[in-house]
Amino acid sequence: MGLFTSILLQIANATLLLLAEVGGMPLAKPNCPERCGDLSIPYPFGIGEGYFDESDSSFNLACNETTGVTTLGQNLEVLNIALDGQIRILHWVAYDCYDQSLTRIAHNAPWLHLVNFTISSSHNKLVATGCDDYVFLKGLRNGIAYWMGCITYCFSVEGLVNDTCNGIGCCETSIPEGVSNITTEVHGYSNHTYVINFNPCSSAAVVANDAFVFSAANISTTAEEYWSGLQVPVVLNWTIGSKSCHAAETDQTVLCSENSSCTDPPGEVGYRCQCWTGYEGNPYISPGCQEIDECSASELNDCKKPATCKNTNGGYKCKCPIGLRGAGTNSDPCLPTLRLTVIAAVGGRC
Repeated sequence: MGLFTSILLQIANATLLLLAEVGGMPLAKPNCPERCGDLSIPYPFGIGEGYFDESDSSFNLACNETTGVTTLGQNLEVLNIALDGQIRILHWVAYDCYDQSLTRIAHNAPWLHLVNFTISSSHNKLVATGCDDYVFLKGLRNGIAYWMGCITYCFSVEGLVNDTCNGIGCCETSIPEGVSNITTEVHGYSNHTYVINFNPCSSAAVVANDAFVFSAANISTTAEEYWSGLQVPVVLNWTIGSKSCHAAETDQTVLCSENSSCTDPPGEVGYRCQCWTGYEGNPYISPGCQEIDECSASELNDCKKPATCKNTNGGYKCKCPIGLRGAGTNSDPCLPTLRLTVIAAVGGRC
């Protein structure tokens, strides 16, 4: 597989840190645990009965209090949860390995089946490494079976370039929005007959864009322990239920609380809630989204002194002092007012 270093995993863990941290505001319902180890757990997710949105058991998480590890569904470790509708997990890598007699010695085709979770198209890609590979990603999109993949084939290590997935020893392809219930498979064209001396194993995975970099050295890795223990970050989209905003609002089951709106994400089933512009918080619980005081810190507004900042409902205004003109912002600062002086000349014709 590509090189997944501790640095990259730190990047992966740091991404989406809009996450559940919202200025000290409550993330979970009253008397519900908000954390497992270092991970924040915002509602509709929760740990155990009564703490998650019980209309969908997919939001029920498990917390190992000894290790501080949170898991979802089929024992998938959770790295981050974002209130904008994303969750980052660790998932297994597909691999296909052969020995010098060209006998398959290891094979794995991992699957990921979760209700109301789809693969994020903008945050993931399908990648494969090796010199005798064809790779499939099987899944469902809008209830219809969907297959996609890529091919990489080479006869030597010549042309392999570190940090570059250029089709030689490494191939990658994008994933359309709305794909779920996936299985990743990698196979060899000829059981690595022509490449066994330098490439005994092929691999493939759906992986977060910021967590993969190709390393030519990895195509020579033979240890089954390495491949069988390798997991990579994947970003999933999550939604509430299977109804549209209109349907959920009509039957009064919508979870969106005050100062928030319901949105129907394109290509997905269900809906999401989001705070109005100028508000922050968890839109799935009450008191929900709270108004941001943009004037409380200079980094929250664009006012430039000597202008003053006035907080408004959902925003703010910059105002120049009397006698100065301009919007009072960095792009249109306060400037002295121009005064036109008219000088009258009195005299006659010579």
